[in-house]
Amino acid sequence: MTSARQRGFSSTRTRAAFVLALLGAIGAVAAPSCTTETTPGTSSGGAEPTLRPGDYCSAPSPDVVKLRFEPSRVFLAKCADGSAACATRSVRLVAEPDFCTKTPIRFETSSADITPTPKADTLDLYKAGFDVAVVAGKTSGSASVKAFLPRGDGTDAEATLEVEVLDTAGTADLTCAAGDGATGSVEGGKTITAKDSLAAASLGLPERASEPNEGSFLWSVPKFDATIGCGDAKPPSGYDPLGPAVTFGPAASKFQRDVPMTIPINPARLPDKARLRHLAVSYSGPAFKEPRVVPVADARIVKMGDGWALSFKAPRLGTYQAVVEKDAGTSAFPRRLTHRAILGVSMGGGGTAMFGMRHHHLFDALAPLGGPVDWTWMLDAVKRHYVGGFRPIQKGTVLADINLEPTLCQTKAECAADETCIGVIDGSPGKCAWMLPPRDPYEHTQVFNQWWFEYPRNGTGGSFSRESYVQIFRDLAAMFGNPNGENLTPGAENLPAGVRPDDASQTGGRPTDECAMWVDPLDGPDKDKQEELAQNCPKERCANTLTLTNYFDDEFNPDGTFPVITVCDGSPQKQERSPYANWWTPDGNTYPLELALAVDYNGNGTRDELEPIIRAGHEPWDDVGKDGIPSTMEPGYMLGVNEDPAGDDYDAQYNPGGTERNMRFDDGEPFQDVGLDGVAGTKQQPPGGWQQAGDGYDVGEGDGKFTVASGLDRFWERDAHSIVHRITREAPPGGELDDAALRRIDVWTDGGTRDLFNFAVSAQHLTGTFGARKRNVTYFSDFTQQPELVPGNLNGYAPSRVPYEDLPGIVLQRYGKLDPTADDIESGSGQHVGTANELVARLQGALYFISSRWTDPELRTLVLESNDDADPEAEPCEVQGACSFDFKSTLGRVGPVSVALPPGYAHKDQKERRYPVVYALHGYGQEPKDLVAAATLIKTFMNAPTDSVESRLPKMILVFVDGRCRVGPDGKAECIRGTFFGESPLQSGAKLESWWLELMNHVDANYRTMGESESMWTE
Repeated sequence: MTSARQRGFSSTRTRAAFVLALLGAIGAVAAPSCTTETTPGTSSGGAEPTLRPGDYCSAPSPDVVKLRFEPSRVFLAKCADGSAACATRSVRLVAEPDFCTKTPIRFETSSADITPTPKADTLDLYKAGFDVAVVAGKTSGSASVKAFLPRGDGTDAEATLEVEVLDTAGTADLTCAAGDGATGSVEGGKTITAKDSLAAASLGLPERASEPNEGSFLWSVPKFDATIGCGDAKPPSGYDPLGPAVTFGPAASKFQRDVPMTIPINPARLPDKARLRHLAVSYSGPAFKEPRVVPVADARIVKMGDGWALSFKAPRLGTYQAVVEKDAGTSAFPRRLTHRAILGVSMGGGGTAMFGMRHHHLFDALAPLGGPVDWTWMLDAVKRHYVGGFRPIQKGTVLADINLEPTLCQTKAECAADETCIGVIDGSPGKCAWMLPPRDPYEHTQVFNQWWFEYPRNGTGGSFSRESYVQIFRDLAAMFGNPNGENLTPGAENLPAGVRPDDASQTGGRPTDECAMWVDPLDGPDKDKQEELAQNCPKERCANTLTLTNYFDDEFNPDGTFPVITVCDGSPQKQERSPYANWWTPDGNTYPLELALAVDYNGNGTRDELEPIIRAGHEPWDDVGKDGIPSTMEPGYMLGVNEDPAGDDYDAQYNPGGTERNMRFDDGEPFQDVGLDGVAGTKQQPPGGWQQAGDGYDVGEGDGKFTVASGLDRFWERDAHSIVHRITREAPPGGELDDAALRRIDVWTDGGTRDLFNFAVSAQHLTGTFGARKRNVTYFSDFTQQPELVPGNLNGYAPSRVPYEDLPGIVLQRYGKLDPTADDIESGSGQHVGTANELVARLQGALYFISSRWTDPELRTLVLESNDDADPEAEPCEVQGACSFDFKSTLGRVGPVSVALPPGYAHKDQKERRYPVVYALHGYGQEPKDLVAAATLIKTFMNAPTDSVESRLPKMILVFVDGRCRVGPDGKAECIRGTFFGESPLQSGAKLESWWLELMNHVDANYRTMGESESMWTE
């Protein structure tokens, strides 16, 4: 993590109609940044600065002058007796706004014996902050240091730094007494606290956390008996303790949510140069015996009684200890800066993670927001949940043995022990669903017949009906290939085995292939034709079901006795069944899902409710880790005591380097070399694909290697998860992500706790890959949990006031009320987009984080813009601050691009100034023009008069990249709505990665982008 002071700017993510509402929301939240002077400014009497070309300054209005310390509290070790050198920490003093003249800062201390008065300094136009050395005295205790800044009207702005000088002699603060623990019941609104040496240790739950699960609240924690006691764990190698180890019991407990805990800490034991980002938490427990550093949520140092505690949230009980690396704050390295970054939302979030990590050498930071950022996890979830919910059958099963009628229910008691009753409404029963349990905190599960969609739709950003789900799956297969099966027929990379591209189920019986893929209608000369295809092709295709026989599947057709058919879906939503509003019914299924096949048990030529979807993306294997042994069979296994003797159980938070249940095949894991159908002795597919009756459908049997479908392999090869873990077959285009490459790229990712696609869970798995490579990771459950902010008031979220030096380089920002009220649900809290305030905070937080990497102070000065200042040679769009054009790649692909330019870009005196670039990626179904309205905000935030050069958003170029499916250079549809910014294997598919790389060269050649530089970076 850097010590840079720069900040970022805010963008938007919505459909065009929602952008206007978002702009209003952003204006409301950010209004203080745009405050005009209400009192005439007065000079403080210093020397006038020499303005750089194009820069502007006016004396600040006294009523907007502010001063703050970052951080606002500091801890120091008391000077040792007779010591000449005492502990010192550096804090930042920041003034707002800019002062046009040299202005003095003076300090006072409440106790010179605890901390001496810091040295006075001055501020001016190009210096709105400076580092203050705070020194410990020879007396322990609490003191305050006040800073005073003349406002210019005879009064001073003040800032207060709380200084805590603590005794670090001996080890009493690192140990605890066995009798100082606590026992008691924990439930919503109740906390138990230990005593004496463990007086800062507590365990509790928020007020409403034990309410019964209902709707999308799925992480209730029932009342349980808990204990707090001394732990016997030692810090991990290379770390020093900051307090005693504390064991929270029952130690084997694992929850679907984070639970609040506190542990004792002596923060004065942090090395002098350490920051909050260096403070770590060590964990050990029955599942993970060896102490290791784990990321936790909302870590803060808080006062508890007469001592100090580290407050945090985590989903497991066990032994926790506050620790710090021995060399914290002293490890610096030269970091190459490209002055490029990517921010993407939804589909664009997935594109950000994929493209950014594949080309990691081109970027400094990535902000993949609310998208499929981890394909390893996402595709496993698709297999387990989105196309799951069907019970396998055994060999010899006949139709009479198969239940084809769902079980209706009012309560879970009416279902089988491993089933859940979902969708119950007044006057109408729900259905029993064989739904696999969640594996991760805040994960909600679903089955093929009941897909997740929560009403009301506020905060979702779209309807996302069953047809929308199917459409997304189709586009993914078109862009990567089918991850659910292998078709060796040329041009059928998106289809399952046995389905020919010229079959009527794909063409609708038309003599051309125009119904195989059509673009969701776009404005243009061929819109009428596109609308005709979109209206008629689905019905025409679904009227031509393809039936295949002798088709084997180990789960659902092991004897090959039942016919297999192509699938159509698209049932209308059942709002009353929320959050499972995408409720399958026999009606309205007129939209093709060509990447899937179903087993037609009753042979009626139509997929019925309990007829399963075939899953044939890889050969069967046991995901038991490289040792080839499941944990329950490893020597020493004991439930609740030693649950993973080999230490190889994968967990995105607690053991991200584990290979058992990591959703990927690892060398040493047992697999069945029986081909993708999972059945031994079946016919293999001919090299050119299935041609005629009698040909086989299987691929890979008996070849001596673990076989995966080509589409699944493409996903995995392009997956950010794979690249960071270094498990791709080939190095990515940016080169192997070795340790040097890994430490120069930072990531901010987010997701809503009620996101319909579980993108918060996906984001956690992505951050886990960095944790497995020893990058420091932190979680936030709310934007206001960021350092120096007041928790709970999202309306007051101020990302420009966050000291980014206190954040590590990898951040997971969750959003959404964990214990929502009815109003929270109504407003969309935690959904795919989130509430208006959540959406604004998501984008602001990410871009402030990105911009904290760029250190050039000239990016943050005010520019006076007027027509008289414009360069007469500048293009009109440059003067306006936004340019749009169609970009054509060498492959002939044409797509629109919008470029938002920073204030001063066309200024006649700033023609030599260059700027960093953020590539902004839109969501599914959007276009760059949907985000152009953000250009006005860019000028506002980058030229905010009540911010200073210390915290003003740096000026940057934003390039809105096209990811919409279009008609390609050959006149055929690339895909339907969204390219996911990938490189399609289909001949006519979108080649977005190639197009984007050429666009980057075009931007560098035609706009004043900033080149590479090198900066010393402190980890």
